Amino acid sequence: MLRSTSLKWCRVWTPEFAEARGFSSLELDFYQTHYYPWMDDQAWNGDPELGTVLFSPTAQMYTDLGLDRPMVVGEFIASDQAGARLDVLLANGYAGAWPWSLTSDYSLDGPGMQAWAEAHAALVGLPPL
Repeated sequence: MLRSTSLKWCRVWTPEFAEARGFSSLELDFYQTHYYPWMDDQAWNGDPELGTVLFSPTAQMYTDLGLDRPMVVGEFIASDQAGARLDVLLANGYAGAWPWSLTSDYSLDGPGMQAWAEAHAALVGLPPL
């Protein structure tokens, strides 16, 4: 696994990026990124090294990232409308999502997460509340 704070950096960890610079591949199993609402309006357009990428996985389709492995959104706030956010991440092609805290009152929409988990039981292993 590789943890990266924003989608803007995800291409740096790919075998192609390493090979083009004479580095060894990291041989990753999957990628992991973070999501915070401030990322929603941020993007790089035509960066000479990293191309074009929206920083938010709620806006950026996974298939457009050109990655060689699946990506999990592993740090995100699910304080409200958790089900809607998870729906967007799933529709955008991400392999999974982990809210950044399962115990903090301000960071988890427990009922929303539970309802989404029940509706998507084949995809989820959420512990009982």
